[in-house]
Amino acid sequence: MGKRIFISIPYTHEDPKVVEYRIKEAQKYFMYLLSRGDTPIAPVIIGHFMVINFKAPAALDRWIGYCRAMLRCSDEMHILDLDGWQTSNGVADERLACKILDIKVKVIFPDDFTEVLG
Repeated sequence: MGKRIFISIPYTHEDPKVVEYRIKEAQKYFMYLLSRGDTPIAPVIIGHFMVINFKAPAALDRWIGYCRAMLRCSDEMHILDLDGWQTSNGVADERLACKILDIKVKVIFPDDFTEVLG
């Protein structure tokens, strides 16, 4: 049985194209994890769907509790090495939660999984 892996990315950006790129990368990584037998956990993908389709608020304070609950179910957290992750408030909060919950954190480079997906 694979690991339950929480996918973390910086989400908020003033340019909607940057947000879409980040979400697409998270979706690719989600599929990569599935293909190798892991269970991806990606609140950001679900949240983005809700923001786009149901006009849900994108503000971090509305999603932080949900993300923390999903982290509690995770074996590891993988941060995609996308521009802005080091300064993202959401990623910072998730990293702090991982420290408190003793969850392993890894930084993943998109080239490491994009080539596998083709």
